[in-house]
Amino acid sequence: MGTEGTLAGKYWIDFSKAVPKEYDFCNRIDQFRRAMSSGDMVNTMLNYGCSPLESECLKAINSVGLDAHVGSLHEMTPSKNSLAYDL
Repeated sequence: MGTEGTLAGKYWIDFSKAVPKEYDFCNRIDQFRRAMSSGDMVNTMLNYGCSPLESECLKAINSVGLDAHVGSLHEMTPSKNSLAYDL
């Protein structure tokens, strides 16, 4: 895991402390180290909120002719928009 992953892990641990216990939020990563899709209400809301942000980043990236798959903080894979996630 790189720097982004290490810092994200620490961030989500602290974030979970701010979420009331009745929402049953533990982390953005499940026990198999996969990103949570919609395992609980908080993750569902986070996914819903991040989707329009990713879309806006992709519009800006495409409007200037950059490759959305080439990022510096997130792993570069053909199935992920690494640059959008970096932004």
